[in-house]
Amino acid sequence: MSPALFIAQLSDCHEEYPAFTAEGGTIAKNGDNGGGRNGAAKGRSQFQNPKNGNWTKRDASSGRFMAMKRTGGPFKGVRREH
Repeated sequence: MSPALFIAQLSDCHEEYPAFTAEGGTIAKNGDNGGGRNGAAKGRSQFQNPKNGNWTKRDASSGRFMAMKRTGGPFKGVRREH
């Protein structure tokens, strides 16, 4: 499958089901201006890497690392590991 075709199919899916993930859950997102966050990012947690100080997001079910934030501060709406 060509990259252009893949992106086109992904765009169609996103327009059709904008508030659902591939796993069937809803997406946590920011609300209207001044309204705050709608829901929490469930099934994930974050911790601060002691070697480089960056915040790293982890999938709670598999334990795999999902993303590392390079800008300052933790991810919004994701619970912290202690």
